[in-house]
Amino acid sequence: MPDISISQLTTKNSLSAANYLPISDALETFKLGTNSLFGYRNRLINGGFSINQRATSTGATNTYTLDRWICANQSANTTITQQTDQANGIPFNIRVGNGATAQKFGVIQYVESANCRDLRGKQVTLSFSVRFNGGTPTIRYGIIEWTGTADTITTPIISNYGTTPPTIATGGTLNSTIFNPTAADTWYNLTLTYTAGSSMNNLAVVIMTNSSSSFNSNRNLDIANVQLEEGSTATPFEFRPISTELSLCQRYYYKTYNLNVVPGTATFVGAAMGVVNSGGYPLMSGLTLKTTMRSSPNVVFYNPNDGQTALPICDDASPVNNTSTYLTTAGQDRIIMYTNSGLSPGNGCYTHFTASAEL
Repeated sequence: MPDISISQLTTKNSLSAANYLPISDALETFKLGTNSLFGYRNRLINGGFSINQRATSTGATNTYTLDRWICANQSANTTITQQTDQANGIPFNIRVGNGATAQKFGVIQYVESANCRDLRGKQVTLSFSVRFNGGTPTIRYGIIEWTGTADTITTPIISNYGTTPPTIATGGTLNSTIFNPTAADTWYNLTLTYTAGSSMNNLAVVIMTNSSSSFNSNRNLDIANVQLEEGSTATPFEFRPISTELSLCQRYYYKTYNLNVVPGTATFVGAAMGVVNSGGYPLMSGLTLKTTMRSSPNVVFYNPNDGQTALPICDDASPVNNTSTYLTTAGQDRIIMYTNSGLSPGNGCYTHFTASAEL
C-alpha cells in the first residue's frame, strides 16, 4: 500500500454536511432490522442446547434438563437426549422422547426479568427448528408473557394441559400458534412474532405437542436453535462461544463435577478440597463460585467416594471416613459451610456440590 501524505487527507473542516452520516443512520448500518449484530441478540440461554450440566436422561415434568430448559409434560416422564450433528447448522439439539403415554409434552425456558424487561412495548420474534420422529403431530409453540412479580413465576406455569391451548397460571398469558408438519423426520424452521405488553416482567418460550392423542405415544420431538430476539424478523441463529454459553448457564446452575458427569457420581475429579485439622474437622469453610449467581442458590453436597448426600464429606484415609456438612451461608458468589468431626487429622478432605438459582 503506497504511503499517503498528510496533505492528501481530507480534514474535518473541509467536509460538507452532505458528507456526514448521522449517528442514528450509522448505527443502523450495523443492524439486521432492529437486532444488533454485535452479539447477545438471543435473549434465551443455551438455545442451541450445547450445555448439559445435569447430564440426566429422565425428564420429569417441571424439572430442569439441558441447562435453562424445563420439561413440560402432561403426566408421565419423558426421556431426554442431547443429540449432535443431526443436520448441517445444527451441532446440538434436544430430543424429548415420549413413551407409551398419550400426553402433551415439550420444553419451556423462562427469561430473567433483567434480560427482557427492556422489550416492553416492542415486537419480539421467536424462531427455532423442529423435527418429529416417527409421525406428524401438530406442534404448538409460543411466547408466554408474565405480568406477575418479576422473577417469581408460578411453576408449573402450565396449570392445565387438558385445554387447547393449555391454560397458563394466573399472571401469565400465552401467545401461540400451531404447525402441522407434512412429513415425519424432516426439519422445519418456524417463527412467531408478538408485541410485548407494557406490564411484562418476564418472558418464556414453550414448544410442545398440541394434543394428548395416542398418536404422540412412542414419538420423539427434536428441537434446535431456539432464538428469542427483538424485532419482527427472525435473524440467523446466534452461535456464541461454548465457554460464553457455559458461563451464562452457570448464573443459574453450577456444579463441581466435569461437564458431562451426572451429579452424585462417585469421582474425586473436580471435587472441592480442604485439610482435616487436629480435631478431625475439615478446613473447608469457603467455596467460591465461578460466576455471580442470579440469587443465593440452593446447595446440595455429594460425597466424592460414593455419591451419597447424607455424609457428603470424606477424607483420603484408608479406609475412607465420612462426615456430615452444614451450610451456613450460600451467597451469590461464595458458599460458607462447616462440618462435623470424624475425619483423620492431617488428611485431605473432599466434597462435590451443586448450586441452583433457577427461576
